[in-house]
Amino acid sequence: MGFMMLIVTTPPAVVAEDLLRLRTALDGTVPGKEDSNLLVATWNVRAFGDLTKEWKAGPKDSPKRDFHAMACIAEIVSRFDILALQEVRRNTTALQYLLGLLGLLGPSWRWPRPHLLRVSAWSADRTQERSAGW
Repeated sequence: MGFMMLIVTTPPAVVAEDLLRLRTALDGTVPGKEDSNLLVATWNVRAFGDLTKEWKAGPKDSPKRDFHAMACIAEIVSRFDILALQEVRRNTTALQYLLGLLGLLGPSWRWPRPHLLRVSAWSADRTQERSAGW
C-alpha cells in the first residue's frame, strides 16, 4: 500500500483537542467563505517537503513535520479559496499528503513543480536581476 493510501483520518485525542482550539481561533479570525468574497492567502511554510509518518515526531526524527502538524496546516488552508505555498521542496510528500487530507486530488489536478520554477536572484543592492527563469 503506497504512502498516499495511508492518509490518517482519525487523530489521537490530544491532536483532536488542538484542532478544536485551532478551529475556534480561526472562526474568530478568518472570515467564512461566501459567494460575496474570495479568500486568498500566501504562506511561507518553511522547508515544506518531506514528512515524518507519525502523529508526533520524536526528538531524533527528521523532518519534525508530522501528521499532527499536517492536520493543523490542513485546517488553516481549508479556510481559503486560493492559496500560494512558499518553500515547497522538490520532495512533495508533505504537499501530496496535505492535498489528500483536503480531498483535492483528482485526475485534472496540477501544481507547478518547484524544480521547474526559477526564482529571481538579486545583487546586494537589488539593482541587477541575474535570472528570471520564467
